[in-house]
Amino acid sequence: MKLEELRVYQQSLEIGESVWEIVSSWSYFEKDTVGKQWVRAVDSIAANISEGYGRSSIGPSSSDQVHEESSPYTVDDPMTID
Repeated sequence: MKLEELRVYQQSLEIGESVWEIVSSWSYFEKDTVGKQWVRAVDSIAANISEGYGRSSIGPSSSDQVHEESSPYTVDDPMTID
């Protein structure tokens, strides 16, 4: 199964887009204090799913190698900038 086919991944992207739409309508102060934190937190959900997906599809190896090999999956999330 591909990452993009995982329902939980699709839902996390949808939630991220919804939060972005909500926060983008806020005042500068609201965005700067709460909005940025909320957007980052929600975006990390899809990023963590994609990174975990990469780790689970690799097989056993050292933790450094797992991180290196799973990191490309993180950039599959369009809301995440590493």
